[in-house]
Order: sequence, then structure tokens, then C-alpha cells
Amino acid sequence: MKKRYMSAFAAALAICLLLCACGKSEAVSEDVSESVSELPAESEEPSSQIESSSVQEPDERELFLAEARSLLERDSYYTELLITGGVLARDNAPEDKYASHTVSPQNRYYLSQSLKDELAAVYTPEGAEEFGSYPDYGVKFVDLTGEIAKYSHHFDPAPPLTPLYESAYLKEFGENSAVLAIPDISGEEHEVSFTLTDEGWRIDRAYFFATRGNGYHPLFTTMNVGSASALRGRCLLINVFISDSESEWDDGAVEETVNKVRAAADFIGRFVSGYGGGAELIVSSAAASPRLSTAEKLPDSPEGFVRIDLLFGTTVFGSLQNYIMEYYDTGVYDNYCVLLHLNKAGRSYALECDTGDFDWETYVCERAVFYRSEDKKYEYYCSEATYAHELLHLFGATDLYGENVAQEVSDLLAHYYPNDIMSAVGNDIELYGISPFTAYLTGITDALHEQFASLSDN
Repeated sequence: MKKRYMSAFAAALAICLLLCACGKSEAVSEDVSESVSELPAESEEPSSQIESSSVQEPDERELFLAEARSLLERDSYYTELLITGGVLARDNAPEDKYASHTVSPQNRYYLSQSLKDELAAVYTPEGAEEFGSYPDYGVKFVDLTGEIAKYSHHFDPAPPLTPLYESAYLKEFGENSAVLAIPDISGEEHEVSFTLTDEGWRIDRAYFFATRGNGYHPLFTTMNVGSASALRGRCLLINVFISDSESEWDDGAVEETVNKVRAAADFIGRFVSGYGGGAELIVSSAAASPRLSTAEKLPDSPEGFVRIDLLFGTTVFGSLQNYIMEYYDTGVYDNYCVLLHLNKAGRSYALECDTGDFDWETYVCERAVFYRSEDKKYEYYCSEATYAHELLHLFGATDLYGENVAQEVSDLLAHYYPNDIMSAVGNDIELYGISPFTAYLTGITDALHEQFASLSDN
């Protein structure tokens, strides 16, 4: 009985111990549950640390600025290398600065592809190609069309004012494009744009090209003065046919001469259009062109120009300008000039308004004197090219041959634009053109390209 009781007691004790153990287990679980529920409050500090470190990391804008400054440093290097002739300076190029040269095979820029690859790491394809298109006229500074790169160095381009890259700031920032505003040492700001490519950010245009402006604006004494101030707007070319004691005009010769003037005007007009100008040249017809006769013998060379002036001074009109006003309402035109024709051999010339001359006001009504000859072998045969040459004088062009220009300028033009019609005159007008220099002098263009800037010093 006692033994059975002890067994029952032991069993009961075991059950109690088991139940107590279970109770402790549940209590621990409850404690753990409570501690877990408090973790968010306890983990606020590590969470804020993660958030703080993400703010400290550079954002996309800061990353771009760092990359952009690196690209601009490389941009400065390539500008110095290719635009200011650094690649030639390192290789002792020949003295002829107008010709293309190759550098030594040991030079890292000997092969075109090597330089192309380097430029492609800094610029967009269009930005890289711009180096190969500079300058606008003449032999290029760098020619990468062949396997071997070629370089030339014609002149020293005016560098843009020193940029302050450290003061650059983002003006625009998009998903695939950005614009940096970069101040220079003068305080003026310039914009340089960037494009995000598959390989990273690239400069759209070199700082040099993006900031070099529209060219130079030197002043010349024949520019923007007189009745033919510039080849802009409606320009009237008034033919006046003069007969003297040894020559006279018939209808056939007049018509032939008017046709030559029209051909000269068409030639000039083509180049005006080519440069993006807007001049309209209007030639007076044979029927509408005034005719004047004198019993005197008029001179056949520029030395007798005063006598031509006096001819109109002795008429009832008192001057050439008053004579013209009798026939034409010049006020409805933007520019006009007078072409005085004599039907005999002689050397044609222009009397343009030039503020560099003491008597420039006498020639505000700008005029040229032309001598007709049927002999094409005659030294001063008046061809269509002659008419164009003298007409351009009236609108501001200067002679670009002989003593009129320095040898350096003559060499410059020989390489840049050897067939400027102001350099020489022959019988075939199609052999000639109008250089950017002459285009600027005559108002066809608004600015003179920097490669011709040295011409303004002569």
C-alpha cells in the first residue's frame, strides 16, 4: 500500500515538475516576445546611421560635376594640342605654316585613329569632328581623313578668356543632358553642354568653339559709308553712258555693256547668297539709263578723274548726285552707285567713298568709270570680271594685289583664297570668287573670321 502510494506520489511529483517546466517556458517566450516588440525603438540609432551615410554619398549632380571638370581639363589639353599648334611644337614642324605636315611615327598622334579614339573619350562625335573642320576656310589645322594624321598651323587664334572651372555651376541637368555655366576671369559666363552616352558624359562642343563668338569686327575706312555703303537690301546700279569728242554710243554697244554689268551683278549675287546675305542687285536697263554728251575729250585713265567730276559740275545739275536724282528716286533703295561708261579704250577705275581721304565727302555719291574695248587682248580690256571688281570697290572692297597688301597678307590669301576677284582680274569671271575678307568689307557678312584678322592690320 505504502509502495503504491509512493509510486503515485512520484508520478504526481513528476507531473508537477513537468507543468512547472512548461510554465517557465511560456514565461520566457513572453519575455522574448516583449523584447522583440521593442526592437524598433532600440534600432532607431543604427537606422539613422544608414540614412545619414546615404546622404553623405555624392548625388548624380555632384558625380556629374566631378566628371565634367575632368572632361574640361582634357578639353583644354586637346585645344592647346590641336588649335594652338601644340602637336607641331613638340615635333619641330617645317617653317611653312600654311602647309600640312605629318609628325614623327613615334608621336602618339601619328595615326589618325589614335587621336580619334582619344577625342571620342571626351567629346560627342559632332564635337570631335569640329576640330577637323577648323578653320572654316583653307587648309585645316588637323586632317584625320587618312590613316596618317596631318597638322598645320596658319595663325594664332585668339584664345577665349581663361575659364574658372572651379566656379562652374549647373544651369541645366536632365536625364541625358546637362549645361554648365562657366565664368571667365572677366566675369562673363559661357555655357558648355554635355550629353550622357553609353560610355559616360561627353562634351558637345569644345570650350574654344562654344565661346569664340562670331568673329572680329575691325573697321576699315571704306566700310559702311557712301551711297553704296554695303551689299545689303536693294542695291541699284545706275548706268550712265557718256559720249565725248572722240567716242559715242550706239544702241548695240549700250545693250552689250548693260549685259556685262548684269553678268557682274549675277556673279556678286551668287556669292551674296552663298554667304547667307540678302542683297538684291538691280541694274538699270539700256532704255532707262541716262546718256550724256560733251564736246570735250575726256581722259582715258584714273589720273583724269577730276575732269570727269567737273563734267557734271558744269551741267545745270551742278553735280553727279543731282544729275542722278533727276532720273531716279534713290530714296527707295538701300544702296546705289553710278557706273559711268565711255566707249573707248582706257583703264577702268572706281571712285569710292573712303573716309581715309581728305576729300571723301566729294564721293558720297559713289561712282566708277568704265572704258569699253572690243580687243580682248588689250591690257585693260573691260571684261565682266572688271565690272565686278570695280563694283565691289564701291561697296567697300580693297585691292588685294601688288603694293596694296603686305607680302604676308599676299601669302595668306594665296593659301586661303587664291582666286579672290580683288586679287587679280582676267577675262573669265568664272575663275574668280569673293573671299571671306572681301565679303566682310562689302557688308555681305557681319564679321571677319579670325583667320583673316591679320589682314585688318595692313
